[in-house]
Amino acid sequence: MEKTIEENLNETIKLVEKEFSKDDITKEFEEISKEFEDLVKQGLIKKRGNNLMSLSDLHLQKTIFNVK
Repeated sequence: MEKTIEENLNETIKLVEKEFSKDDITKEFEEISKEFEDLVKQGLIKKRGNNLMSLSDLHLQKTIFNVK
C-alpha cells in the first residue's frame, strides 16, 4: 500500500528537523531570535511591520510651515 502525501510530508519534516537541530547556524539563529523577542517584551525595540498611517488616522496629521 502506498503512503499518503501526509505521511510522506511528516517523514520529511521529521528528517529535516533532525538535520537542522545539528546545524550550528540554526542554533545561533534560534538564540538570536529568542534574544530579539526578549528585547521586544522589554520595550527596547519593536518588530518591523506596517508603520504607515491608516486612512482613518491621516486626518489627524497636521503639517505646519514656518512662514511669516
